[in-house]
Amino acid sequence: MPSTVFDPARSSPIFPAEIIDRILQLALLEHQGNSGRDWERNVLRPILSFSQASKAFRQLALRRFLQDIRFSGEGRSLRLLLESVEVSSAGQLGYRSVRTLRTNARTLSFNFRLLSSFIRLQALSIDMGSEGFLTQNCVLKAFCKSLPVPSVGISQLTTLKLTFLPRIDTALLRLLAQYAPTLVDLHLGCSERIFYDCCWSCCIDTSDCTIHSPIPDMYTNADDLAVDFAFALKPMSHLTRLHLGIFLSPEQIFYEHMNHDEYAVASPLDDCDICLGNSRLIDYTVRIELEASLIMAKQLKSLRRVSWSSWFGDRVPCTWNDEHEAVDDVLAGPPKAVVWVLRMAGRVRVKRGESW
Repeated sequence: MPSTVFDPARSSPIFPAEIIDRILQLALLEHQGNSGRDWERNVLRPILSFSQASKAFRQLALRRFLQDIRFSGEGRSLRLLLESVEVSSAGQLGYRSVRTLRTNARTLSFNFRLLSSFIRLQALSIDMGSEGFLTQNCVLKAFCKSLPVPSVGISQLTTLKLTFLPRIDTALLRLLAQYAPTLVDLHLGCSERIFYDCCWSCCIDTSDCTIHSPIPDMYTNADDLAVDFAFALKPMSHLTRLHLGIFLSPEQIFYEHMNHDEYAVASPLDDCDICLGNSRLIDYTVRIELEASLIMAKQLKSLRRVSWSSWFGDRVPCTWNDEHEAVDDVLAGPPKAVVWVLRMAGRVRVKRGESW
């Protein structure tokens, strides 16, 4: 007969932590993005059952939950939660769990010290919609100075996304290159500030709060802009993917579209049959986008993809950590032109649309 001796090791097997972690990751997919008041009330609900199972489950659940967070407000609850999970490191090196942080400029202005304690932060997304022309650089400089200083055992920031910027200029690019030279993916959005969900008066008011088309007021042509921008980004030797949310076409195109649009409610240019029927304007826009991209690709040796806001582009999802954004985020912003870079035999080639 088989042995019936009680074996505690066999009766109480240890479930592999890797499998538990994977289960937690799948369970949290639908709950990313809780913020504000939800942080106080409902944000921990997805991991409640795991946390009640055992101490080991609770630690794994909280650390997996904190890897990708989005929050607003003063951040007091977040700090308390972080300290409860990582009390051993909070007073020394910093918080080790957080890899991705999504927030806004107003919230982050209350939490400079909190940002500096995320020693393994790899991806940062900031909504700059609360800032204006006079405050943008001051606020971003304070943010950049609060980033963890790269050192042994501390991860480096590789992905940065700044949306709803008032403007994109060389001062901003030099600032980012100075404090975040290890970036691989840089997304700077400006043109999404133009608001189309109301009348033309509101649309014009929002367009006046951003420099969505720096040509010809700031630069004579797209080539000059590309030269200056590439020089400012030169310290980013690992930069692979770059999005600049400005239009390279002349600003006058926007106002010409407004003059001939027959609807009382504002509509984007890519919904206008008259604009889309202007093949000469489309060909010109595509050409200057390719030329500007080629200039930047020749100066930034690691660049593989560059995209611009474009009236004649495609409404494709903006990627965040290799994940697709929600459809609402895609439709809210303007279309964009994606240009791919191919380096072969010492030559640099670019093409619009699909990758090589």
